Amino acid sequence: MKTMKITRRRLKASTLVEVLIAMVILLSVFAVGMMIFANLTSSSRSRESKTIQAQMQDILFQYRQDEDIPPTQTIDSVVYYLEEEPLTAYPDLTKVTVYAERLADHAVIDSVIEIQLRLPHLRTSGSQ
Repeated sequence: MKTMKITRRRLKASTLVEVLIAMVILLSVFAVGMMIFANLTSSSRSRESKTIQAQMQDILFQYRQDEDIPPTQTIDSVVYYLEEEPLTAYPDLTKVTVYAERLADHAVIDSVIEIQLRLPHLRTSGSQ
């Protein structure tokens, strides 16, 4: 008798349409989540880039003010290099380059090149 009751009971199952609708809803939620994640990672890179550019401008400002700054500085896992070289075609001009390198993989992240009038109070490449 028990077997009769089990076989008479109707099993409930989802139809194919219901499964497809559930998949569409899940994929939509996943797509929105991925867009939010991509936006967060790109804004983080943008913030890091702005910080690095500001630091390079600060190094150039210190150089212009004739402050005694080292040619290499490490700030927040980024190494900043300051190089200066006289322009041979123009003896009164100096090329000043500041570039940032990631400490972990030694990849150059960004650089700034500035051509400056060589003034007597500024250093030359031989005196650092």
